[in-house]
Amino acid sequence: MKVTVCGAGPAGLGMAASLSSSGHAVKLYEFPEYEAKIAPFRAVPVLRSVGRVPGDWPLTGVTADPAEALRDAEVVFVVMHAAAHKRLGALFAPYVRATQLFVLCPGYVGGGVELTAALTQNGAPCLPPYAEVSSLPITANMSGSAVEIKAWKHGFSVFCPQNLRTHPAVAWLEEQHGPLSYTESPIEPGLNEINIVVHCVTTLLNPSRVDGGAPWTFYREGLSPSVVRVIEAVDAERVALERALGLTPRRLTDMLWQFYGDQGMARPEDGLYKQLSTFESFATVPGPLSWEHRFISEDLRCGIVPMYHLGRQKGLDMPATRAVIALASAYTGRDEMSEGRRVKL
Repeated sequence: MKVTVCGAGPAGLGMAASLSSSGHAVKLYEFPEYEAKIAPFRAVPVLRSVGRVPGDWPLTGVTADPAEALRDAEVVFVVMHAAAHKRLGALFAPYVRATQLFVLCPGYVGGGVELTAALTQNGAPCLPPYAEVSSLPITANMSGSAVEIKAWKHGFSVFCPQNLRTHPAVAWLEEQHGPLSYTESPIEPGLNEINIVVHCVTTLLNPSRVDGGAPWTFYREGLSPSVVRVIEAVDAERVALERALGLTPRRLTDMLWQFYGDQGMARPEDGLYKQLSTFESFATVPGPLSWEHRFISEDLRCGIVPMYHLGRQKGLDMPATRAVIALASAYTGRDEMSEGRRVKL
């Protein structure tokens, strides 16, 4: 496949390395204001990765030009901050083709809906099909100048219409991360994004660490049994929303086991606290040192907030979720309920 990966952060670079290691031709795209991220690859178009996908992988192109990004692309993997979906649609609108497949990795709650709306509003000549996964398929961070892929995820949810399930990009995801769970609901993958509840709650219940300036480990120093009880309360409301929407309810403990059970994750019956606090691949994840961190700007605004609005549309109260949003607003000084993404049923 000729693939363009949008996003040059650790997640995007990790997906680019994974795709390239499978023999696909990979081009890297980033927004113009973040061009410094891709400058080293312009000079030497080789992506170095360590961990589960070690090697030096060639890039067929490196660009901040939307037209160039889409010129030869058969598949576009969107691995960017969820708040970027709307802008990406605006920039890509003149250049999209109906033969291209967009794959959002992940889309959070309603990402594909927002991207499609932005393409339409900005005069796209067509609406390319899209698939949307519930979670970034890998766990990745930077190790010096290399991207380190620390863990794979398996069995995540994928919005993918029936006619696209034999597409080479979907087949690749199935081969690498299957068996996948397919859905015809564009909302379901976002509600099964495993990070939105954990990231928001743990960050909000560690304000002295966020404000303190000293490095801290998110899943080791940031977690306690009490913090996890709040996570479980919000997760129970997420599961209730899935039931109300007629979707398959999936508990966080079960999804973590499905994703990482073959890599040392504790079993669901061991409890969420043990799962999160003992999984080795989570051990060194750093905690946020600012309220502008993506655990708020992405997980809260594009995950928790639209989840709450969907619940209200179904007549659910969701008090724990509402409390999380209110606490975030107090910390950030912003009306997070109003500023977050909204999705209509």
